[in-house]
Amino acid sequence: MEQNSVFKKYPLWFELLAGVIFGAVNSVLSTFFVDIKSPIFMDTIFAVTAAFVGWWSGLASVVVFDIMSILKTPPDLRFVVAFFPLCVLAMVVIVRLVYRKRDRVTFISLIFVYVLCWIFVSAIGAVVSTYAFSQFAYPDSYSIKYITMMFATQHIPLIFSAFLSRIPVNALDKLVAVFLGWGIYLLIEKFSRKAKLIQD
Repeated sequence: MEQNSVFKKYPLWFELLAGVIFGAVNSVLSTFFVDIKSPIFMDTIFAVTAAFVGWWSGLASVVVFDIMSILKTPPDLRFVVAFFPLCVLAMVVIVRLVYRKRDRVTFISLIFVYVLCWIFVSAIGAVVSTYAFSQFAYPDSYSIKYITMMFATQHIPLIFSAFLSRIPVNALDKLVAVFLGWGIYLLIEKFSRKAKLIQD
């Protein structure tokens, strides 16, 4: 299916191990940026890297990120928090599908992936957070919550307010995630070739 794509074939054990590590690192980064009250999330950089490594790597990173997100969340909010990693999953799927039949990665193609991630993640996050706001006392990111409430006071429906509030935040967050995630993957590919882990 991916014979003419940019994706290399890695051993299953390597994909799963990489996915677990990437998911854990994403969770730690996310917590750190929340703790310092950062206006951006920084929780999907390694999801992009995991997606380039493989489907199993990408999916494993999402599962680990989801589990860690749930464990570090108060019990009464765990149900809704479990849905936010759908944003991470969306990025994994976008990377895998966009490059499935491409034989190289170009600046333009990365911009295309970035725009798709920017829009889809903003939309998914808006849907989940709208449900969270309406059903739970969910303490969303300060910058996101402030902008959402600003739009909502102008009588814009909550779901659209939540979407619009995520547009500027994800514009920067996903730009960093896509390009830095790809850069990290290049380093991993270089290491893998030296270790002869890539199966040509």
